[in-house]
Amino acid sequence: MMTGNGSDGFPRTSVPILEAEHLTHRFRARRGLRRGRGDVRAVDDVTIELREGETVGLVGESGSGKTTLARSLLRLVEPTGGAVRFRGRDITHASRRQLQPLREDVQIVFQDPVASLNPRRRVDQMLRGALRPRGLDGSRAELAARELLERVGLSGEHLNRYPHELSGGERQRIGIARALAPCPSALILDEPVSALDASIRAQILTLLRQLQETSGLAYLFVAHDLGVVRHISDRVAVMYLGKIVESGPAEELFRRPIHPYTGALIASMPTLDRRSRRPPAAAPLRVGGSEAASLGEPPPACRFQPRCPRATDVCTAVEPPLTRYPGGRLAACHHPQNVSVREIGDAARSSASPRTAGSQLSPVS
Repeated sequence: MMTGNGSDGFPRTSVPILEAEHLTHRFRARRGLRRGRGDVRAVDDVTIELREGETVGLVGESGSGKTTLARSLLRLVEPTGGAVRFRGRDITHASRRQLQPLREDVQIVFQDPVASLNPRRRVDQMLRGALRPRGLDGSRAELAARELLERVGLSGEHLNRYPHELSGGERQRIGIARALAPCPSALILDEPVSALDASIRAQILTLLRQLQETSGLAYLFVAHDLGVVRHISDRVAVMYLGKIVESGPAEELFRRPIHPYTGALIASMPTLDRRSRRPPAAAPLRVGGSEAASLGEPPPACRFQPRCPRATDVCTAVEPPLTRYPGGRLAACHHPQNVSVREIGDAARSSASPRTAGSQLSPVS
């Protein structure tokens, strides 16, 4: 049930569909790696939530922990700390049977449409299997499968085809159709268009928009392409080495990034339109810093400080807290950019006021 609008103007429900609080996922690095001989902190103390009808973009460079976070939310990989809640219910240690409602209500679409489809099964077999939780079989299942294909822009003639007989765009549409079969409330989209060429990518993004408008789906959209994320997202969370370093309403974040890492990502976006609005130019990253940073051996204190052009001694000694700024913005930086002295003061007073850790840290609340 809707309970009004949030501080950013988007509608909010009383209970998120999916949320994580102080979520952590660590794993032991394989032997032989030059770095990270101990635990690898793929996700480190992350709080995030997804509400009905909204799209949350999760961005960052390869190796930032985005996919691990997305899979941890569905318990496809097991968290090693923190909590995961589905519609307000703690499912951190739920059994496979107890997870069944989550697995039906929140579906995932993978990056590689070839690897995610069984090459030995026809499309109709895959869709019929996905429709089984709805109790459909026989002619009803066939009718529902045809309707699913129509929703994703395909026709009934695709039912008898195998994955190798489909184009890349068709395979991804089948993956989306399969995810829609249980009538979910949300989709986790893990780099769903990165393996597609530009024209097919645009078609899939348009399809996702249309599905959201007609069905009210919520999306957690994982990507490294900021242009795509800006096009589709209501809110954006930026990850760096396992942590969320900035989040907020999409247009405001792209117009006025607070964290230097966000600014550097946006500055690297290609554009052919000289009239396009860009944020103030970001200072170049320090040369060689990227090689010094890894999930297996993150830098002390601020993880971005080896690459940050604004870093000072405090950045190497104290980890910056994720601080709330006006307009629903959060950023973890000792030297925030594109904010006024007054906004910094307001943020400091807000951080000092009593509140729960979840509301303090949540990048989508």
